[in-house]
Amino acid sequence: MRILPLILLCFLSVMSSAQSFLKKNILFDFGIDVGTYQTLGKELQTGAKIKDGTVGSILHTGAEYAISDYLGAGIQLRSNKYSTDNDTATASNSDFSLLGNIHFLRTQYFNLYFGLKFGLSRFEYSNLNNPGSFSANGSHFQIDLGANLFISKYFGFTLHTAYNNLHYGKGTILRPGGETIPYRIHFNGANIGIGMVVKI
Repeated sequence: MRILPLILLCFLSVMSSAQSFLKKNILFDFGIDVGTYQTLGKELQTGAKIKDGTVGSILHTGAEYAISDYLGAGIQLRSNKYSTDNDTATASNSDFSLLGNIHFLRTQYFNLYFGLKFGLSRFEYSNLNNPGSFSANGSHFQIDLGANLFISKYFGFTLHTAYNNLHYGKGTILRPGGETIPYRIHFNGANIGIGMVVKI
């Protein structure tokens, strides 16, 4: 029965000497994600809903400031390229997000975090075989669960999984001849990613 108090004492000792995330730390991260999304749009002639799916590769970089030993706030930039059914078509979006993370289960070289991101997004679609294009401004929302693992005092790796939501309510289809058509599209899915993190 003396083993349990000893384990608890060791655990509290490790927690009290946590160094992986402390007030006034600044964390910079650079990483890549892979995401799968369901898309929701409308047929132009009938207005019927169209559901489809796509896969995207995401490059992201960001910075987070430790407001306290457990709470961080920062910004993130993301560039997302989507796969399409046509080799001559390209689809991508760029996001700028504010973020907030709660860091828990901290040890000297490891911490888990739960976070939210919200910001602005820009979507672009074009096809070399079709002079028309589509562009839209919208919003980006993400829920994160991740971990930071440091292999030294200042350098480590980050791994996370996330629910991702992108809504483009103010889009425009540009047809040959200059005709414009209002259009909206919605992305909903999940992604997983890995990256590097630098702490100062």
